[in-house]
Amino acid sequence: MNFLFRRMLNAPRLLGSRIKEFSGRPGSMLGLVESRCPICHGVFALDHSGPLAAACPACRASMPRRDAGYCPHCGELTADPHAPCTPCGRCLNETPPWADFRFHGVFEGALREALHRAKFSEDSACLALLASILDSLCRELPEADAIVPMPLHPARLRARGFNQCREMARLAAHRRKLPIRDDLLLRTRSAPPQTSLSRRDRLTNLNHVFAASPLAGGLRLLLVDDTATTGTSLRKGAEALIRAGAVRVDAVVIARAGRHDTGGY
Repeated sequence: MNFLFRRMLNAPRLLGSRIKEFSGRPGSMLGLVESRCPICHGVFALDHSGPLAAACPACRASMPRRDAGYCPHCGELTADPHAPCTPCGRCLNETPPWADFRFHGVFEGALREALHRAKFSEDSACLALLASILDSLCRELPEADAIVPMPLHPARLRARGFNQCREMARLAAHRRKLPIRDDLLLRTRSAPPQTSLSRRDRLTNLNHVFAASPLAGGLRLLLVDDTATTGTSLRKGAEALIRAGAVRVDAVVIARAGRHDTGGY
């Protein structure tokens, strides 16, 4: 078990450690458990359960679960967040390769901040929070044989030093007792970052980028990523796994960016 993984496993316990001495804050004399929010770093009394429990009430409020205003097949966001969930034009014309799709919320506010810290700063507390969200999404889907994190090209992995999606997936896999199979999907060609391209170019930028192992044959797989903008990366990855013989692929992302949001990955 590597150092970063141990830090993430311990992050919720450390964040929720009991304050042994009176701190002058309301509730401390009653022995209530206090925690420090991994996003805003504010101290708050633990009063919530669920995947967002490690975040303070204000940060939880700024990253709600999106329950309307999106395509149920790929999560494409509509302008009206309260509109009924209806298939987008792309999914009507081209059925997604996955059987089911889940995402938590919009790539904005505290959720965006947590994702940025996890990706660029290796923030173990944010990684633990995001892994909890990912785990809760995976539990909504049918039983799987393995979790497959979206891969980085080896050159980008060397430059960054770690794949934050893999670290989040390792926590979710640990909690669900599923293996991580990052050997099943490889990124064989480096491509310009999706955020640097127009939407039209994003749709073709990832052609022939992914290759899947024949070891995927016969498996039910959860393909996971941290953020999706156009969803093209997920589609190409899922298509490769299906071509390699996977019997079912479900797709899970933590955040969905809007089509005009250039801050997604």
